[in-house]
Order: sequence, then structure tokens, then C-alpha cells
Amino acid sequence: MFSFSTKSESISDYHAFIKKYPDNHNVKKAWDKIYFLATNNFTPEDYDSFLKKFPNFPEHERVMADLKKSKMVLFPVSKNGKWGFIDSVGNLQINCEYDWADDFTEGTAVVIRNEKAGYISKAGNLIIPFSFDEANAFHNGVAVVKRSSKYGLIDKTGKQILPFAYDDISGNDEKEKIIVALKAGIYNFYTIKGELLFEGKFEKAGDFSCGRSYVVQNGQYGFINTKGAMAIPAIYSWAESFHNGAARVKLQDKFGLTDTSGRSILQCEYDRIDEFSEGLALVLKEKKFGFADARGNLVVPIKFDYTSELSSSNGFQSGLAKAEQKKKRGLINKEGKFIIPCEYDDIRNFSDDLCAVKRSGKWGYIDRNKKQKINFQFESAWDFSQGMARIKMKGKTGFINQKGEIIIPATYDEATDFADGISIIVLSGKKGVLDEEGKPVIPCEMDEIKLARKGMLKLEKNGKVSYFGLFLKKQVWAESGF
Repeated sequence: MFSFSTKSESISDYHAFIKKYPDNHNVKKAWDKIYFLATNNFTPEDYDSFLKKFPNFPEHERVMADLKKSKMVLFPVSKNGKWGFIDSVGNLQINCEYDWADDFTEGTAVVIRNEKAGYISKAGNLIIPFSFDEANAFHNGVAVVKRSSKYGLIDKTGKQILPFAYDDISGNDEKEKIIVALKAGIYNFYTIKGELLFEGKFEKAGDFSCGRSYVVQNGQYGFINTKGAMAIPAIYSWAESFHNGAARVKLQDKFGLTDTSGRSILQCEYDRIDEFSEGLALVLKEKKFGFADARGNLVVPIKFDYTSELSSSNGFQSGLAKAEQKKKRGLINKEGKFIIPCEYDDIRNFSDDLCAVKRSGKWGYIDRNKKQKINFQFESAWDFSQGMARIKMKGKTGFINQKGEIIIPATYDEATDFADGISIIVLSGKKGVLDEEGKPVIPCEMDEIKLARKGMLKLEKNGKVSYFGLFLKKQVWAESGF
């Protein structure tokens, strides 16, 4: 009776069964199914919504416990060779019982037991059994999994959306949500529900973006639309995916820009086109560069001298970009007008109304009126962050304030800019952490220090791991032998 009444396995069917057969021994099973289907995104919003829709759910405390855990940030940890999860204060929330564990994504985490991968929730419940040789994190509600050398696709209920029949699966852009699956040289394009949109034989196919996917035919790049029709003929020697309605393309060793209709925004006559930054892209022609917008307008004329270092400066930042003329550098605005003339050997950008500039082999700082505010005395100097700037003297790194005063002595081999009140420093090949007063928060004893989440650092030393809570200002968990 239960199987017949709920053969569609929908929330409405399970709920109807409960109403019609309130004393049936399968009622708990029906409620469990409803609960899982209604909350399988595992977000706080899911649990809040569930309580409003089903106030008569018999296990209210269970929902409240899952709601509380869904709000937690959990971190994978290892103990005696087994993996589990701690919270942000170091309390063990999921026991160390797995052979390996990944970070939580979309409310789920991949865990491995006996060489098979499955998925758990933040409540520690196994939501998808250990049945995969490989498993990837969920993205837009679906995950790529592997079994017997073939890839498939599942949703958060564990339902097979695509069978284990593909050599590769990719795609699933946030907006497009189109899956690209390769099988025996044929590219198949699906919705995230597993509905086949179209298929085609290509030498290569990219993921969809802005309604287009690049494909390669006879060694040439073109673009198809979401119906599989060629939207832009395969005439290019190279192309990339679309970003904000434009894509870089290459024809006979020259770069250009095309829109989604195939109209040339910029003809293929440039030696280089960088990625867009703040709406503008550096374009290079005959060793001179300028900037173009996404409509193909050369808003900054091609008249500045080019070196590869200018591309690595990432174009426009805070409305200004580095420019060079006659081996001297300055800053221009988006109209191509000089804010700082090309008078310096090198230049960075403005931060806290000060700009690091280099002259005669030394760095100092000027204001927006070109007035020198901090003397030319440093081997290197960087932007200000949180009221401090990194500088290098005698091969060592320290920090100054906006008056040019040394507030953290130059005694470190390397250091990062201050962020969230800390700087990661390097001394004799080991890493540590300083606070804004220059006091060591973590001594230079670590092999690696990474930001695991906001407010939490992951430390590695001699192959062991620990977590350090920045808000608590202490180590909240450490692997045995750390």
C-alpha cells in the first residue's frame, strides 16, 4: 500500500499517505522522506520553511538540531588516521571515522570509507551511500561522480541524473546551468535535470557562458548557441568563453573581440588583448597599448609603450592604470588623461591617498598633487592596507605608517599586506603571523599558513595540521603530534 500510494516519491504523495493512513506503520518512513526532500539543500532557510509548512512534523527537536548545525562552519580534521569535522571553536561536531573528508559545499561534504566515496550532511548523516570511486562537491544542486572509469551525475537525493557512461562531465555555469558530457567523441548537452538539449561531434567543446559555448571543428574555433546551432562560424585559430557579452578570439596570430552574435567588437588586428578590468581591456598593437571597452571603443588611445609587466599589473584598479612613455611610468584615468605624469622608474596605485613611486633605484610615496610625502629610501614599497604599507630595506620586509615611520621593523624575508588585522610573514623559510602592532600571533615555525575561512587559519607543520581561531586568538584544534 505504501509503495503504491507513493510511487511518484513526491512530497505531496507522502503527505497524502500520512493524512489518509495516520495509523499505518509506514507513517514515520513517509515523514522521513518528506523531511529529506524538503530540506535537501541543507540550508537554514530550508529548515525554517519546513517548520512553517509542516508544523505537525513529529520530530520538532530534530529539525531544530539540524537547523542549528546548518548554520555552523565546519572544518575537516584528522585524528589517528581518521577524518571528521570541528566547528569554529574547535569542538568535534562529526566524529573522526572516515578515511578522508573534504570541505562542506552546499551543505554536503564528500567523505571516503573503504576506498568508496559518499556524502554527509552537517548533522553527520550519510545522505548518499559510499558507492563511488570518485566524487566531486555539489554545484548548483548536482555533483559529478565516477564509477568504473566512467562519469555520471547525481542530485542531492542520490538520484542518478546521468548514468555512468561518460568520459568527462563539466559545465553547470551559475546562470546557464548546462551540463557538457563527453561520450565516445560525441558531446552531449543536458539540463541539470538530465534532459538532453542536443548533441554534436566536435574536437573540443567549452562550457556555456552568455548563451554560447566554443567548439572546435577541423582545428578551428567557433561558437554554438543553447540549441546546438552554430551561432558564430568556426573560423578562429583560438577562442575563449564569453565574459560579460564579449569573447577574445584569434585569427592569423592576431587577437580581436567578438560579441555573441559574431559581430566583431574589435577586429583581429591586435598583438594582445588582456582580460577586462573595471570594464576596460588593455589592447596591444606594434608595441604600443591603449584600452578598449566591451563595445569596441578605444577609450584610451594606443600610444603608450608596452612591457609585459604592465599586463601583470591587471589594468585598471580603482579607476587608474599604469602607463609608460620613454621608459618612465605614471598613472592614467579611464579617459587616458594623466593623473600622475610618466616621470618615475616605476609606480603602483593610490591607496589611502598615497602612491608608491620609484626614482633612482629607491621607492617613496607621493600624494595626488605629486607632492613627496615619504622620502625615497626603500628598496621596494607597496600599497597601503589598514593604514600600513609593506616596505623592503636591506633585503628585509617591514611596515610603515602614512607618516613614513617604521612601525614594524624590516626583519622578515617576506610578508603579506595586512588583512583582517594580520600579516603572514616568512623568516628563514618558515611562516608565522603578526598582528597590527607587530606582535607575533603565531611564531615563524610553520611550513604553511592558509586562511581556511574568515576568522580561521589552517596551519601545517611537519606534515601535521592545526586550526587557529583569529577571533579567539588561540589554537582551537591540533592534530596529534603537531
